[in-house]
Amino acid sequence: MALKFRIPGLLAALLLLLFCLARPFWSEPTQAQVKDSKNVLEEQVFQDATASFALFKDLTGDVQYRRDSVYPVVLKAASQQEAIEWLSQGFCEDLARSLACYYLAWDEDLGRLVVTPEESIPMLTTQERTSTSITFRNDRQARLECLYYNCYAPGDCWRYIIETKKSGDRWKIYDLTLEQTSQGQEF
Repeated sequence: MALKFRIPGLLAALLLLLFCLARPFWSEPTQAQVKDSKNVLEEQVFQDATASFALFKDLTGDVQYRRDSVYPVVLKAASQQEAIEWLSQGFCEDLARSLACYYLAWDEDLGRLVVTPEESIPMLTTQERTSTSITFRNDRQARLECLYYNCYAPGDCWRYIIETKKSGDRWKIYDLTLEQTSQGQEF
């Protein structure tokens, strides 16, 4: 039994073979692919960080002002534990606990959680994207650094350092640092 090859079929088979040999399936990623992947990862880290700050703002900003309370009453959480659980969506549990304990208090007379009058943490928003640098310590930890100018005095410069780590499919904040720096020593 002899195999019969027709010219168009043979040409198609040769072209397919040449195509496969010219571009292996397991080729190394190009520099552009690696850069695109890093940019996507940086955006995910930044978006998750801003979403975490939005959770904090929602918790401390969604309040009810009552005549029988000096302090605004929290509506998103009925207890410290609920507030910690709410914040733990975007912050590691220890930091969520610290934030809840510092900014919220239990009002015995009302039997409700209230916001205490403290200066708030700086809030990272999407507007700070261009002034934020993101570096990766490894594939599970990233550091965001954002610069703020003329905050407390003319000519001052502050660096906000936000440490994040991967937790499931999300990047959670585990440390916050605000430090004064000299202009010209930003990053």
